[in-house]
Amino acid sequence: MTGSDLLVSQPRSQVVIAMDKFRGTANAPALCDAVAIAAQRHGLNVDAQPMSDGGEGFSDAFDGDEIMVEACGPRSEEH
Repeated sequence: MTGSDLLVSQPRSQVVIAMDKFRGTANAPALCDAVAIAAQRHGLNVDAQPMSDGGEGFSDAFDGDEIMVEACGPRSEEH
């Protein structure tokens, strides 16, 4: 077995990409996509998940429909 045979038989590395937005520059999904493309070009398996700290860009980090609901305050008062 040669050195190149060993490289081919080894499993590919798995990378988790969890990016938050860069304010004023790019949202979390766009950043995850860009980093994932670069990692895949280097032969890595990628699991990308946009993230958010709960501030601006929170809804950009998740797929799905936005659903509006009414909620009460901490003391059960209605708003």
